Amino acid sequence: MGIGTGKLGVRWVVGPLQHAGSVELVVLPGVKGKFGDTAAVMAEIRQSAAAAEAALHALPVEWVDCIRPRLRITIDKGGWGDPGSWPAVRVDAIAKLCTLIDATRPVVKALTSRANALQMTVRAIRGAPSWDRGSGGPCPGRGLHGSAAVGAVDAANPCPLPIGSPGS
Repeated sequence: MGIGTGKLGVRWVVGPLQHAGSVELVVLPGVKGKFGDTAAVMAEIRQSAAAAEAALHALPVEWVDCIRPRLRITIDKGGWGDPGSWPAVRVDAIAKLCTLIDATRPVVKALTSRANALQMTVRAIRGAPSWDRGSGGPCPGRGLHGSAAVGAVDAANPCPLPIGSPGS
């Protein structure tokens, strides 16, 4: 599951595996590199690495350098092959994802090596959508994807995921 950050090809991702999983900040090159150089983006993120890692509250952070570089935090309470652990995995994944988002949002917002995704792609493909005409920004009060189910992303609710009880 991926959550857009508002920058082209930069996403927060939850990746379940059979007996583990991860939450990640991933930088994508795009088809045929259309989003640009991933190394430049990761260099900007690494410049703020100390602040981001301090905000991650001593969670083990893995920096993965590859075609799709990422900052990864492991979910070790189980995976899709462990149905008995799903409630604990869900709580752990949401907590770690929210921590990752809160720690990296200022860094991502300040990126200069990637354009703002919604402003660039939507306007280029279809022109300004109706929700952006004169509103001053994408989906005000409704999150990055314009879905009330995702939740508002703002100072009052810094994490875009609704947090409920494990059984909800």
